[in-house]
Parts: sequence; C-alpha cells; structure tokens
Amino acid sequence: CFAQNVGIGTTSPQAKLDINGDLIIRNANITLANGANENIDITTSKYSHYTISGPTTVFEIGGLTGGTDGRIITLYNSSAFLMVIKHLSSGSAAANKIHTGTGLDFTLSSYSSASFRYFSLDNLWHMLSSHNQFITGGGGGSNYWTAIGNDIQNNNTGNVGIGATLPSPLYKLKVKGNVYTEGPSLALNAGISGGGIEVTSSDLVNQFIRMDGKSIQSMGSPSILFNATPTPIILNPLGGNVQIGSSSNLNTKLSFPNLLGSKVSLWSNSPTAEFGLGIQPGTLQFYTAGADRMAFGWGTSSAMTETMIFYPFTGQLGIGTYNQGSYKLAVNGSIHSTEVVVETGWADYVFEPNYKLKPLSELETYIRLHKHLPNILPAKEIESNGLKLGDMQKRIMEKVEELTLYIIEQDKRIKLLEKKLTQDAQ
Repeated sequence: CFAQNVGIGTTSPQAKLDINGDLIIRNANITLANGANENIDITTSKYSHYTISGPTTVFEIGGLTGGTDGRIITLYNSSAFLMVIKHLSSGSAAANKIHTGTGLDFTLSSYSSASFRYFSLDNLWHMLSSHNQFITGGGGGSNYWTAIGNDIQNNNTGNVGIGATLPSPLYKLKVKGNVYTEGPSLALNAGISGGGIEVTSSDLVNQFIRMDGKSIQSMGSPSILFNATPTPIILNPLGGNVQIGSSSNLNTKLSFPNLLGSKVSLWSNSPTAEFGLGIQPGTLQFYTAGADRMAFGWGTSSAMTETMIFYPFTGQLGIGTYNQGSYKLAVNGSIHSTEVVVETGWADYVFEPNYKLKPLSELETYIRLHKHLPNILPAKEIESNGLKLGDMQKRIMEKVEELTLYIIEQDKRIKLLEKKLTQDAQ
C-alpha cells in the first residue's frame, strides 16, 4: 500500500500524490511586532502559508520553530512596511535560524512573500524564493537581472536607485553618493543628435567634454574653453577667473569684455574681505564694506561719493555715512519729502480729569532752575543724540495742550474779576 501512488480525480496517478483539479492550501495569520521577531511559533498551528500582520514600521524575522526535514512554508507580508529576513540571527535558537542564501540579511518590500524549506542536513531553514524583494528585483517590472557572461542586464522599463531611499527613484538612474570611473572615457548617449556627454581623459592635453556637438575642451593648463564659437567662455581653475566673450586678459574674477563696449568685472581687494562690481568707462561701483555690509556708490572702493551702505543681517541702510548706530536708516545730509508719517503716541492725556497741571508759580521755578520746559529735552542732549521727531512732536503737543488749559483758566479768572469790578462799581 505504501509503495502505490494516490490519485485524486484520476484513476491513473503518475506520482505519490496526483491531483487532477484545483488545489487549495489554507493559510493562518501571524501577528508580529515592530523590530526583531525571533523563534516565531509555527508549531502550534501548522500551515503551509502564513499571512503576517501587526507591524507599523520596519520589522525583522530572525527564526522559525517547527523545523522538520522537507517542510516548506511561505510567509506573506501584508503590512505596508519592509520585512527583513535575518541571516543566522543570534537571537534565535540554533535549530530555528534562517539561511538567506546570500550570507546577508535580506529585505523585502511591503506586500511581498518569501518561501522557506527546512533541511535536516544542517538543521536550518533555507530561503528558497521571494516575490517583490527590495534588493534584487526591480526596474518597475517582473524581470530580474540576467547574467550574460561577465555582464548583467535588466529589460524592465522602470528606474534604478543605488543607495537611494524610498520612494522609488524618479530618474533612470539615481545614485546617492559619488560616481567614479577608472576608464579613459565616460559616454552618455555621446555623438547622438539631441544630447550626450563624452568625457575623454587619455591625456592631459586633449581632455574634452562633448555635448551634442558643443565642445568643452582644455586650452592647456590652467584654462578651459567652453563652446569656442560663437561666444567663448574661459575658465581658469587655478586663478578662479571666468571670462565671457574673449580668450585673453584673464585678470579679473568675472569679466564681460565685449558687453556693449563696456567692461564688467568682479574682483577681490586682497588682503581685505572686500569685493566689488565696477562698470567702465562709467564709475558705478558695488562692493562689500565688510563681512556684514555692502556699499553702493560712485567712484572707486576707496573713494566713493553719495555712498549707500546696506546691512543685510540687521536690515539697516546708511546714506552718506557708515555710522548706523541702532537706527534702521541713517542719512548724512538733508532729506526732502512731500510728507513724513511717524507712528507714535499722542498727548491727549493732558485733557483727562486726573491730569495734574503745574501751577504757574511752580512752572516758573522749574524754568528758572533748569532753563527748559518740563518733559522737554535740554539743548545739550539734543545736540549730542539728535532729535527724535515723533517723540518731540508728542512732547510739544503736550505743552500746547497745557498752554491751552492755562489760557482757559486765566480766561475764567479774568471774567470773575470783571464781574466783581462791575458789581463794585454799581
């Protein structure tokens, strides 16, 4: 009986078990935690297929129980997170460990599956195959890398990421890190109309980059010529100079010798940190006046007139002066304007019932001692620190309103006196 074949749906079985019809293998659910999961129990409920749920981030599988020679199981990751199969994890018992076949941990994407078979030869689970693996499939399709001699290729139409993190790369090749070639040249669609870069470094004299017919070639150390016609760009890497429109006079950091008959240059006034932008034969200049400010004006950097100094970090502006102090705008000279609006408080508190108006006799004493009105700055302080327009206007209005109250009070006294005189005359 044990030597015979068993047939289901057929009277002539050709194998130990021959099924003529559908085959359904039920699965069980396994709930795992985030992080490491060691010695996962697949002994209590023995199935061939298990669906994994529970993780809310990347999780690891280090080992499986129930290892019996020849037993095959499949694990399906139903979570939206990466599943890492640990190679010979130290956290699992020896008989429960998994051999990935690569000698390294194996990472699978979400909604992927992996099959394992147990071998009594070494008492290990061995990974047989996987679907939607994170590190070997790709290209956006179902094809994997194919070995052709010493080469590999992939016919998928998607993108490739090297060292790039999820989500998937947006370009045909995305590399997170440096790219280096030891060969004499690097060709990217070179020589084909519409694009391409070709870098040749067989010798130091004939180095060049060709971009769809537009040449970038060395002129000999230390200069490089970009696109010789119709407008050359000369780069001097050692001197840090760039010149557009000419192949001579590399004596400035950036120059445009043929720009409307004038010359624009960017230079450094060593050994200071200043630099400038000058237009000749005109005399318009721009340069830094220090690490925290920029100057605009006419003349050279050492003798500029009508100068404006801008402080980018503090938002301050000086016109005709370097002395900003704590002011947002400092002007050394007159200002002409049709209107000036100053946002400030006002002095209407003088008309409040609880405002104490000094008697005229007390006011006279104060003036005799201090030589100025109360709450009005003395002349020496204004001469030293200047006049705050909004504050002074408020103080002056306070005095005007106090004067008005004095006049009203004097008017009342005059009327009382006139009334008394009239009564005495009668």
